[in-house]
Amino acid sequence: MIFSDYSHQCSLRKKILKKLKNKNIVTIENGQDERGGLIACLHLSKSADKVYAKFLWRTQLTPRTETIDHIFTIEEIDDGFLEANRQLMKNLCKKTQKKDKLEELWNNLCVAIDEYSASKE
Repeated sequence: MIFSDYSHQCSLRKKILKKLKNKNIVTIENGQDERGGLIACLHLSKSADKVYAKFLWRTQLTPRTETIDHIFTIEEIDDGFLEANRQLMKNLCKKTQKKDKLEELWNNLCVAIDEYSASKE
């Protein structure tokens, strides 16, 4: 059961990141440490050179609950982006996010990047 849930959650992560990549909102790298994961570099669709934040996205077994959780480590690249979107980041980092909520949060993040960049112009 746990292995199939892990596989399902990894597939969900891959699907969400593929959608974002197709929108040219993220570039994807492999995690570089022993914990693995994928790094999503968040940027404007028209400029991959201007990265606002990097999200290390891992899936991890939580033994106490025997669930597979989505774990995010967020690195701010642009001063102010994470601060301007603090509540969205907190919501993204909550444990036991379900498919619909994860998709909604990443869609909200796409809107946030557009709004933030427009406010800087």
